[in-house]
Amino acid sequence: MSFVEKLINYRWKIFIVFSIVILLSGIGLKTTIIPDNSLQVWFLKSDPLLKDYRRFHDHFGNDEVILVAMNFKRNIFNKDDLNKIRVLVEKLKKQEGVDQVVSITNIQDVYDENDEIFFQNLVGADFEKYSKQKLKTIAKRAASNPMIHNRLVNADGTVAMLWVQMQSEIDSTRDAIVANVKQIVNVDSMDIDVHYGGVGIVYSALNLATTHDFGLFIILSYLVMIAFLWYAFKSTKMIVAAMSVISVGTVFTLGLYGLCGNHLNMVTVMLPTLVAILGIADAIHFPSAFVQIETLHPEFNKRDVAIAALKKVFMPCLMTTLTTMAGFLALVSSPMLVIQQLGYYAAWGIGISLISSLLFMILAYLSMHETASLPKDKFIDKILTRILDDLKLSKLWIKLVCFVVVLVGLLGIPKLNIDTYTIGYLPDKDQAVVDHKKIEKIWGNYNVLELMVHPLNNLKADDVRIINATEKFISEVSQLPEVRHGLSLADVYRRIERVFRSAPPPKGPMQSDTFSQIKLIVDSGVNVWDRKAPNFNENIVAPFLNKDSSIGRITFVAEMLSAKEIDRVLKKIDSIAQKYFSELANVKPSGYVPLYVKIIEYILSSQIKSLFIAIGTIFLLMFIWLKSFRLALIGIIPNIFPIIIMFGLMGHFGIHLDIATATIAAIIMGVSIDDTIHFLYYWAKAEKDGRSYVDCLDFTFHSCGRAAITTSVLLFLGYSVMMFADVKSVVSFGGLTSVSAILAIVGDLLLLPLLLKLGFPNKKI
Repeated sequence: MSFVEKLINYRWKIFIVFSIVILLSGIGLKTTIIPDNSLQVWFLKSDPLLKDYRRFHDHFGNDEVILVAMNFKRNIFNKDDLNKIRVLVEKLKKQEGVDQVVSITNIQDVYDENDEIFFQNLVGADFEKYSKQKLKTIAKRAASNPMIHNRLVNADGTVAMLWVQMQSEIDSTRDAIVANVKQIVNVDSMDIDVHYGGVGIVYSALNLATTHDFGLFIILSYLVMIAFLWYAFKSTKMIVAAMSVISVGTVFTLGLYGLCGNHLNMVTVMLPTLVAILGIADAIHFPSAFVQIETLHPEFNKRDVAIAALKKVFMPCLMTTLTTMAGFLALVSSPMLVIQQLGYYAAWGIGISLISSLLFMILAYLSMHETASLPKDKFIDKILTRILDDLKLSKLWIKLVCFVVVLVGLLGIPKLNIDTYTIGYLPDKDQAVVDHKKIEKIWGNYNVLELMVHPLNNLKADDVRIINATEKFISEVSQLPEVRHGLSLADVYRRIERVFRSAPPPKGPMQSDTFSQIKLIVDSGVNVWDRKAPNFNENIVAPFLNKDSSIGRITFVAEMLSAKEIDRVLKKIDSIAQKYFSELANVKPSGYVPLYVKIIEYILSSQIKSLFIAIGTIFLLMFIWLKSFRLALIGIIPNIFPIIIMFGLMGHFGIHLDIATATIAAIIMGVSIDDTIHFLYYWAKAEKDGRSYVDCLDFTFHSCGRAAITTSVLLFLGYSVMMFADVKSVVSFGGLTSVSAILAIVGDLLLLPLLLKLGFPNKKI
């Protein structure tokens, strides 16, 4: 008894076991649907940069902050407004997931009273008793303190900035924290214009967009599939069977994804659409085979038809599944975790979809009383007939179309740009983007670039030589057009020196004796290093120095830029650092910025490695299956055709190769090969029978031409769903893959026959 016969005989037992497996995998959906777009999800746990990122967290806390810009439109140094800020800060500090909140009402400053220097909040607890003159004095102190001026309050004192630092490891609760912060601020600031910015806000906005896109993709994909299936089958049972294939593939893939502890993000949100569309593609070929066998053998009963049809179509469908899986599994070579996950879980979903296609199509067909049928489509038939006739006559237009399209692609590839811009993924109407523009208008640049100073030669980060080098370094870096200003331990020491001298410090480096006196003052202050301690914020040096002084921190406020633009800025900063720290310390970018910049390198690596692995694996599979080096090689070329054109279109239309589109080449390769497999399967059979080139064309076009066009239309419609996404890079992915689906069928119907003719083995053409 053959495999197909066993499958038919035991179909209901297999169905029960299969259903149990799918239901169990569905347990993971609860975890999957919680979105997480933080920078950490893109990187492997073993990545050295990710380890550095976590070390930064260990020393200075999470650099993922929520910036609250409060535009009072009046000078805030009055009792009412200061009280509003103070009350708000106290409420925010109590929120779960919030580590620290810094504002003008709780920032430490240095004072000199009765020739005694001490540290105290800029705004004391008894500020309600302050006279107007005292409030003016506080405003002047704020304006002269670099840790406050243009960091916590703007130059004219009308805008206050709150820095809400979140705790580490808050990926699954980020959205709730952001929502709670906004709710508290909005309730307490109804008469104030409030805008939100910072990394935490952008990630949360991407999470919301991901959630929106996930739901939208599911709904639109199902609507498109149902409409298409009704047109294709006109059979309720076949539609139910095909939709079951989609549902099973989606539930299994997302369930398994969640069971392994993963959350959706702006890349893996495409999983359900990809699995659904690719899974149903095989479901199109099975009914087509049923119809063909019924037409050829009207004497067969339904069981015999099912056996004959499955024997005919199972191997090419298995090969299309394996080659598509190979395209996705090639993504596992990426150094980016999220791309590895997309490739791995999509491959699982496509594999399970083949099994469900076999099972559900058998159940549906054998339960049908009527004869299976497919719609008569005169338009498709006319297209196939015209192409077939012109191929036989070697019409010039076919060669010309192939040449022009490839040329357009090749001319666009040099224009292709590799870059990523996180906030640029969001639509312009998104509140995070609106707030970002408002903050830049009323405040200026606010994005943070973090650097860590690692002293050399047994020096400490608070050594006077490093302090002086840092001051010069910050001064020069701040002249860069992209950088607004910088903060470091040098600013703390200069602030103390200003108070100590009762005048601005003299120009030039800080002298050793002055430094020693100031260090004694610093050491006499509150030096609590436990971030959870109530008086941690009284440690004035903690934001810039770790406990044993082995690491220093420099923070620059800069323009929000793309990864490539930040990389250029960091290279300039590194050049300046070499000038001042060459023998004193290593100065390295830290926090999320190095990870953000590294994505550029990883995107290029992912694209190149995955594409070549996909090509090599698919070629090997085709060679083993077809037992023909010539056919396997010829079969690869038409599938590189849509990739070249797709890259060219990206270059012509200014679509960046970014996080989402980093997967596109290997995916297109794996998807476009499907129709090529079916085409070569029938072509190889015709060649084996000794037919002429023209007869091979006739046999192949009539055997799989309509199914190939039908599945290509299905892919086009299915991928187009992603163009309705909120995340811009997903929109680009949807548009490019939709176009590539059409280009793939053009390659199979026009370019592939031309290539097959060049190496045709039989004498008769």
